[in-house]
Amino acid sequence: MEEELAKRLKIGTRVQTLSALHDKDYMPEARADRRWGVRGRVTGIHDSHGLCYDVLHGGTTGTYDPDEIKVLGDGGSQTFTDAEIIEEVLRLGRACLEMDKADAQNRSRLGDSGVGEKTDEVIRLKNRITQVARVVASERKEK
Repeated sequence: MEEELAKRLKIGTRVQTLSALHDKDYMPEARADRRWGVRGRVTGIHDSHGLCYDVLHGGTTGTYDPDEIKVLGDGGSQTFTDAEIIEEVLRLGRACLEMDKADAQNRSRLGDSGVGEKTDEVIRLKNRITQVARVVASERKEK
């Protein structure tokens, strides 16, 4: 485990996805977001069930085990371009709106007055928007 933590990539590291070695470990929804042989940037790190990375690539963010990605060159600048930041925030915002719409439709269909729990997915997406915003804020302070 200590060796794994020592190898931990930083948010913003440029990577390329390799091949699906652990697809069976992911839910179908998560598998749908994974892309192979594409370049992207690390936007998140998870270690509750083993080390995994969120990688932003072409408008989607997929989650990958460390052996399913490789660092490009020296990892590149860990500073996101404005275009990458905008792309990720817009994608997450659209996903939140869609989930909110679906949640409202479900509550309406079930006769709920609108007071109800948000789905775990909406909460997760809103947390990702907050995480991206924090990265942006810290990068802007460093400039």
